[in-house]
Amino acid sequence: MDFREIGALDESKESGGVWVDWRGGVRLKVASASQPEFQSHCRKLLKPHERDERAGKLGMRDRLLILAPAIERWLLKDWSGVSEGDDAIPYSLEKAREYLRDPAFHPLREFVFASAGDQESYLEGQLEESVGN
Repeated sequence: MDFREIGALDESKESGGVWVDWRGGVRLKVASASQPEFQSHCRKLLKPHERDERAGKLGMRDRLLILAPAIERWLLKDWSGVSEGDDAIPYSLEKAREYLRDPAFHPLREFVFASAGDQESYLEGQLEESVGN
């Protein structure tokens, strides 16, 4: 097998995202957490919380809520199947921000963050498959 197909990162997938299945028929397009811009944004967001982080006072929920601005900007790129009641909700950065910054939506933040860390999804030869929850 061509080594590039099994080991090289597809930069268009890394920044543009891949579709993953979440819950209830919702699909999310998630970009890779390995993007330098995402990592830099995370460092800036976490800097004011360094003392708490070193002391072990920041749990995963707190950390991901702090990182929500970076997750909405760099990781969550699109969605399908999202609705509120009978109203379909088209993707927009503003709507993503509303959901991702809501403390009640921790499962969404966690899923997007975990999906973004699955580097297998962003390899050149990887087929566009859905990663289920």
